[in-house]
Amino acid sequence: MKYEICAITDVGCVRKNNEDGFYINNMGCYKTSECFIYEKIEEPLIAFVADGVGGSKSGEEATERCIQTSQKADIPYDDNEIIELIDKMNKDVVALRKTVDCACTIAGVILGEDSSYIYNLGDSRIYALEQGYLNQLSTDDTVSGLSGNNLSENNDIKEPLMQYIGKETVLPHIKQVSNQTHFLVCTDGLTDMVSLDEIEKVFAQQENIKTIACLLLDKAKEKGGLDNITIIIIKPVKEDSNNG
Repeated sequence: MKYEICAITDVGCVRKNNEDGFYINNMGCYKTSECFIYEKIEEPLIAFVADGVGGSKSGEEATERCIQTSQKADIPYDDNEIIELIDKMNKDVVALRKTVDCACTIAGVILGEDSSYIYNLGDSRIYALEQGYLNQLSTDDTVSGLSGNNLSENNDIKEPLMQYIGKETVLPHIKQVSNQTHFLVCTDGLTDMVSLDEIEKVFAQQENIKTIACLLLDKAKEKGGLDNITIIIIKPVKEDSNNG
């Protein structure tokens, strides 16, 4: 199967540094005020966002290390290999923390021919777009998120993270998913600024994922852009029945 994928990261309107980054099949973007990628990619596909954890002084260093670690690894094909990759990222960041105050969240998808997965640590999110509605697949590593009572619609409440890349011991959230759906992967710089209803309206009004990604970024910045913003949109490409 082939996918359209669009990724965008932006420093936002307030922060001086962009501690976010993203990774798509060996293409990494980090330590930049803005970056935009659009590709059509055959499976297998790996894509994730990373977001420097608030409270650490150099979250961008953890984001960079996660992306560089992934660039040296093969795409995982099952949940055990996903755990191995995340464990490698985490060990690399834990080692880095001995000299640099850094940590980050991670959230991503792996789309393969035989099986597909989503995975996350922290509060960056993965949604599936199903019949026009966004269904959150990831689990927020907060007290309310782990209890199933997300406070995502109350932007005034920001809970501390229970897990993130850079903690000595982590247990990533991994779920098997369908590879036939649209995915939205994003950092909280989007979801803290723009409600799910508003995001769903953008998807309903637009077909082009490049346009959707840019409109969502603009909306987050119009509402203050208080944090760095990173968005990945993945859309299956329908096979042309006239070919072959």
